[in-house]
Formats: sequence, structure tokens, C-alpha cells
Amino acid sequence: MKLKFIFNKFVENYNKRAEQFQSKGIVKFYFNNNGYILIVVLTITALLISVSSQFLLTAQQNINYMKKFRNEAIAEQIASSGLQLASFILEADQKGFSSMISSKSDSNNKNIDSYHDVWAFEFPDVPIENSTVKISIEDSQSKLNISAVSNQYVPQTPYYKILKKFFNNIGLGSEYCDSILDWVDADNSRSAYGAEEYDFYSTSSNYYKCKNGPFDSVDELLLVKNFTPEIYYGLNIHAVKDNDADKISVDNNKFTSVFGMDANLEEIKIGPEKSLKLNNYFRVYGDNTDFMSNLNKININTASFRILSALTDEITDDKVTEIIRRRSQKPFNSVNEISDLVTDESVRNNLLTVSSNIYEISITASTEKNEKKITAFYNRASKRYYYLSIH
Repeated sequence: MKLKFIFNKFVENYNKRAEQFQSKGIVKFYFNNNGYILIVVLTITALLISVSSQFLLTAQQNINYMKKFRNEAIAEQIASSGLQLASFILEADQKGFSSMISSKSDSNNKNIDSYHDVWAFEFPDVPIENSTVKISIEDSQSKLNISAVSNQYVPQTPYYKILKKFFNNIGLGSEYCDSILDWVDADNSRSAYGAEEYDFYSTSSNYYKCKNGPFDSVDELLLVKNFTPEIYYGLNIHAVKDNDADKISVDNNKFTSVFGMDANLEEIKIGPEKSLKLNNYFRVYGDNTDFMSNLNKININTASFRILSALTDEITDDKVTEIIRRRSQKPFNSVNEISDLVTDESVRNNLLTVSSNIYEISITASTEKNEKKITAFYNRASKRYYYLSIH
């Protein structure tokens, strides 16, 4: 009887709750009964867990961002310190203090710049706190300023002839030289083998204007007609002759005298550089308004084999080799010291120099967690940066 009573009571209670659930709905039913407290507690608990999890996740992300920003800021500061050190080295060299900074330098003449100077050394990594900074300085006036082949006053400057011979020497035709000429000249008249906006750039699938002004960077060549990535990076040009295969290129031989190899200098076979990447030979900074400016001149103490071999039609590989051997033994103090090899006086006096003011500075700062690089083109005379990039 007792069990029957309990069962009847359970059924009665169940039917009563079912009737209330059907008549009042789920919300009123639970809020009018003790069970709603459990629902509220569970809901609030779920919300708190969700909010707390999101807060912790956001906080962790912010902490990681702050750490990354801090590491990047430290690396950037170290790279900036390296840039200041590089400019100090260049200024010290300009004042003739190279030999005071390094015993490897044997040049105290502040009026010349060569691979004997302190800026040209391969600097070791400089430790700064828990980081290192790598400094590299390159003479931009060892290269040909392609922005100076033409300007609004002169349709073709003498540098145009050097550019034309350079391309001919590496097996490329006049169309490459003329395309550059039309890109930088001020008019819309097409050169014999060049390209202007009306006949090429406006008709291409990706329309853009012809610059008709100086280059902003060497890789802007990739916008110029004929200059495919293969041409720009020198991937499909076979300009190295068979008899040059066993010769030491200038880029591997530029520190010859500094490292004490002078005694064997006559036995060293010197040949053209193996790389044909165009930014190894071209630059874009100088003075495009006045082609006779010293900022456009090519430094014979640092110029590459391929640039030297393009100076005049008369110059031969043997003459270029002789220029490099002489400067390796002792840097030239005057362009007239090569008058027996470059007989054209106008070329020597108007296009060549023995000193430089424009340099490319590369800085790499490495920390435990980050790395920053600075690339800058610096005018040592005016202390002006033509270009500065931090990445």
C-alpha cells in the first residue's frame, strides 16, 4: 500500500507539472519553480567562462604583439646605430683618417677613393648588447648612372655611348639602350630602337605611362620595354667567353693589394664579372640635370671590369686588365694616369674620376627574436640620403 501511495503521488505531481508546462510555457514554468535558480546559475557561469576565456586570449595576443613590437623597435634602433656608424666611417675616410681607423688601409689621400680605403673592408659583425649589426658599404660611383643618359637639355649625353657599348659587350642589341633613353628623355619622340608611350606603353595590356624622367630605382627597369626579369637578373645572357672561364673576376679581386697579394699580381688572370645582374653595374642617383656633374662620373679606382670595358670603343680587355692591376698596386691619384690606356681626353676629364661621394649602405641588425635591414643611398658631400628603406 505504501508503494502504491508513493507511485500515485509521483504520477499526480508529474501530471500537475506537465499541465503547468503546457499552460504557462518554459520561461514562466521555471521562474515560478525552484528549478529556475539552477538554470540562472548555469547561464551566468557559461557567460563568465566565455568572457574570461576571450579576455585571456585577447590579453595573451596583446602581450605577444607588445613583445614583437618591442623586439622590432630594438632591432630598428640597432640598425639605425649601424647606419650612423657607416656614415661616420665614410666621413672619417673623407678626412683622410682611414689608416688611423684600420691598419689594413694604406691610403691617406682624402681626395681619392678606392678599395684600399676603410669603407671598402668586409666588416665583421659588431656586437651590441645581445644583438649584432652587420655593415656593408659599396661605392655607387663605380657604376653607370642610367638616369644621366639624357635630360631636358641634352637628348643624348656621352653616358649613352657607354651604356650602348655595355649592352653590346654582353650580347644585347641597341634596343635595350634606346628603350632606357626613351624612358628618361623629356620628349615623346621615339629613338631608332626605343619605345614611347604612344607606340608601346599605352598599347600594352597593362597600360602605364612612359616615365620621361630619371629613374627612381634600378629595378624600375622592369617597367621598360625589353627588360624582362631574365634580362634584369642576367639569367639568359651568355656573355662570359670561354677564354674568360678561368679568370678571376674583379668582384673577387678588388681587395688584392689590401690582403698582401701584390707579389703575384702579374700572374693573376683578371676577367669580367660572372654575374650579369644589372643592378651590379647601374645606378640611378647623381645629377640628371647636369650630366657633367662630378656626381655622375665613374670612379676608375672602383669601377667593375664590365663598366671599364665600355668606356670607349678603343678600350680592350687587356687595357682593362692593366687598369685593374695598376689600381690594385696603388690607387690612381688622377684620371690622367690612364691616358695611355684611355686616350680620349674628353672621356677622361668629363666622365671619369678618382673619388666618390655616393655610396650604398646596407645594414643588418639581428636580435634574438628579430632582424631589421636598412638600405640607403647616401651623398657623403651633402650628407643627404637619396633613399632610405627599413624592412
